[in-house]
Amino acid sequence: MIRTNFHLTQKQIDALREISGATGLPVSEIARRAIDTFIIQYQEKATPRPRHGTLR
Repeated sequence: MIRTNFHLTQKQIDALREISGATGLPVSEIARRAIDTFIIQYQEKATPRPRHGTLR
């Protein structure tokens, strides 16, 4: 893993800490999972999908 730093709003860190308390997961793990989810969703939108049928 590569260590990195970034800035969060107070609202974001409060929400992450709340989720952390509820799940027992560290804030860093929650952030990694959220980033993974965002990347997957972005890649799905960016990947052209084959079209079924034709428009006439």
